Amino acid sequence: MKLTSHTRGLYAEMYALLYLFFKGYRILEWRYKTKLGEIDIIAEYRGQLVCVEVKNRTGIKSALEAVTPTMRGRIARCARHYLANNKRFNATSVRFDLIAISGIRIAHLDNAWDEPT
Repeated sequence: MKLTSHTRGLYAEMYALLYLFFKGYRILEWRYKTKLGEIDIIAEYRGQLVCVEVKNRTGIKSALEAVTPTMRGRIARCARHYLANNKRFNATSVRFDLIAISGIRIAHLDNAWDEPT
């Protein structure tokens, strides 16, 4: 059975969730959606809010290239929405990470990009 790109993406996100959980991240949201956009995973790690974009690609470089400036802006707006609706995180710094998955290989880039202004 051939998997659709949507299904492959869901599997990649589930793999990333498990990976983060076993690294000690506290998963807060999966597939957080607003009218502003979506964040694949929102987690808390050592007091910091971490917004994670998951890309299922052939390599880290192509995964990072797939996160366009427009996409980064949408993720940042979505993160601000999350913070506005979860007051306990207002004083928390936000970090944007990328998890690139290729087959069973996984690469986690902390601070993959800064929040666009």
